[in-house]
Amino acid sequence: MKIYKRPFALGLFFLVPLIIWAQGPNGTGTYYQSTNGKSGATLKTAFFNVIKGTLVSRSSYSNLWNIYKTSDVRSDGKLQDIYSNATNYVIGGTAQGASYSKEGDAYNREHTMPKSWFSDAEPMYHDAYHVMPSDGYVNGRRSNYPYGETTGGTYKSNNGYSKLGNCTLQGYSGIVFEPNDEFKGDLARAYFYMATCYESQIANWSSTGSGTEIFSKDSYKPFVKWQMDMLLRWAKNDPVDAREVKRNEAVATAQANRNPFIDYPGLEDYIWGDSVNVAFSYDHYRQGSTGVDPDPTPQPGNNKVIYEESFATGMGQFSIDNKNLPSGLSSVWSPYSNSTVSCMKGSAFYNKVYYVAESWLVSPVIDLTNYNTATLTVDQVTNYLNGSDANGYLSIKVREANGTWNNLGLNVPAEDKTWTFVTTTKDMIAFAGKKIQIAFVYTSSSSIAPTWELMNLKVEGATTSSIVLPGISERPAGANAPMYNLAGQLVNKSYQGVVIQSGKKFLNRRPNQ
Repeated sequence: MKIYKRPFALGLFFLVPLIIWAQGPNGTGTYYQSTNGKSGATLKTAFFNVIKGTLVSRSSYSNLWNIYKTSDVRSDGKLQDIYSNATNYVIGGTAQGASYSKEGDAYNREHTMPKSWFSDAEPMYHDAYHVMPSDGYVNGRRSNYPYGETTGGTYKSNNGYSKLGNCTLQGYSGIVFEPNDEFKGDLARAYFYMATCYESQIANWSSTGSGTEIFSKDSYKPFVKWQMDMLLRWAKNDPVDAREVKRNEAVATAQANRNPFIDYPGLEDYIWGDSVNVAFSYDHYRQGSTGVDPDPTPQPGNNKVIYEESFATGMGQFSIDNKNLPSGLSSVWSPYSNSTVSCMKGSAFYNKVYYVAESWLVSPVIDLTNYNTATLTVDQVTNYLNGSDANGYLSIKVREANGTWNNLGLNVPAEDKTWTFVTTTKDMIAFAGKKIQIAFVYTSSSSIAPTWELMNLKVEGATTSSIVLPGISERPAGANAPMYNLAGQLVNKSYQGVVIQSGKKFLNRRPNQ
């Protein structure tokens, strides 16, 4: 059993963006150049003028089937279904657009923003950035209800992957459809795209036929508050990943425009969020900042291991939370050892029976309050998925201590029948300065009970040096101007490290430092 490890290099964290974003992200060159220096509503309009482009001439509703062959392919070659994790559709096969009576019969083209809301008008009707493939039956149960959050009192798809029921969010209590956590960010960015690409039309759209009105009739802020707040939170909790970037490239090839909310992760904050007054920089963009260029000489830090668990001698300080442990199965998670490996193993297959189970392996509270950066590394291997997507059954979640669990955005590797562990790493800078918990969530079905093994978990972080470097002075006492970190994120006065205030850099430290 071979272990592949990738070293963590703190210095590269600051230097890589200079290369990635030169001349626009993802090889876009000067495509977004006209947005440079703008902010807020003006920035949104600038993006509208860039991406409204050539949809009518470059694509069509019937061509969506062809687009899906490259835009929505799982690692096993099957169709990526946004509403179900229990399907294994062959793209372009007999299930394409076929009739259905239950989940798993056929897939179709789902208007994530229901077509009735814009009266079936073109080019919205065939815009692949929001028309995505999904199981036909689950799509039908969604109908034209708005997205929201629910306990699923009306309907749940297989494995509880998608849900329909009364909304649990403040501001609305009617029927809503809740997609799975792993697609919430994708769908939020699809809605941000629609709000931007169709800025000149969206003020006339209406969702009243679904039982509620999610549109505000404002072209700049087109969604009502509860909906907008939810979408912004979904986008943050489920950040852009490699799968979404790949889809963006495939759709861009087909219809000759792009989704800037994928190209610029976090862009929504600069159009509608905390950074609406920050000038956008199309070629020096960093997530969380469009107005501050990356610092070529960042403050040196002290990188260290904050928390470590090898699982070599058991589960350590981790705990097990069995959400569903069926009769006949004594446990899902347990320590496992053989001649070559010692790890934590998750499995719901016992005595040749596939048990339907859900069990969480939960870390203790990990204290990141004194750190400016954080990175999670863990070795993983999966097997016995029968070709299914591992992320449909296995997921990694994070929360602030005693807060709400959300997807971390670290994918689980595809099944490997050779049992070769893969070292996976996730930047957790969004949780620096906080106390967090991490959970490894195992689920299974009556036909698939994967094996998931974990070892060598490590959380590393860095603190900013207390040495004052040339060009950086102490933050003046009593300064009340807004304060930003080097990533351009708005921070409060308790933030420790180099900050930017009134256009100058200061070292903000604890009083005893």
